[in-house]
Amino acid sequence: MHIVGLTGGIGTGKSVVASLFVQLGIPVYNSDNKAKWLMNNNDSLKDELVEAFGVNTYGDGVLNKTYLSNLVFNDSEKLKKINEIVHPYVRIDFEEWLNHNSSVPYVIKEAAILIESGAYKQVDSILLVLSDLENRIARVLQRDNVKREDVLARIKNQLSDEEKQKFSDYTIDNNSSLLELEIKVKATHKEILKSL
Repeated sequence: MHIVGLTGGIGTGKSVVASLFVQLGIPVYNSDNKAKWLMNNNDSLKDELVEAFGVNTYGDGVLNKTYLSNLVFNDSEKLKKINEIVHPYVRIDFEEWLNHNSSVPYVIKEAAILIESGAYKQVDSILLVLSDLENRIARVLQRDNVKREDVLARIKNQLSDEEKQKFSDYTIDNNSSLLELEIKVKATHKEILKSL
């Protein structure tokens, strides 16, 4: 089974690209969403997080995202620790998901920090979604209702596009209309199929 890792910085439009691949019949595993789900629903994972970050990690059994975000925002060691705890659970869940999607030519694993986390080593090729800084900021401001400085800080905390491109086999530029993006996704889909 060929696994394409789909990644890109915050606000580049990864999810839109992913949804266009789904329309082409390609299953997409969203690592970030699945990690959040597991952090709220897997008791072993919850226990590990509470042990590492204290009882405030959960309130009434629900993940306290604000508490965790504040803990890791300027502390790369704590961020690394969360990733070390959560990623093995996501990896197991992904393996199970793969078994249920074995009848397609390839699958996509979408992850914001695919390269940073080292998860790129578990995919066969990488598709990077790129977008201009102002477009990215506008998308995140619209989506997350946050301040511009917060968006810039999050972008600054991520690996640069130039660094990510060194790992990438395919890139999709997402600076135009949805129609143009659909055309680019179809072209990339054909390219991936040819390479199999």
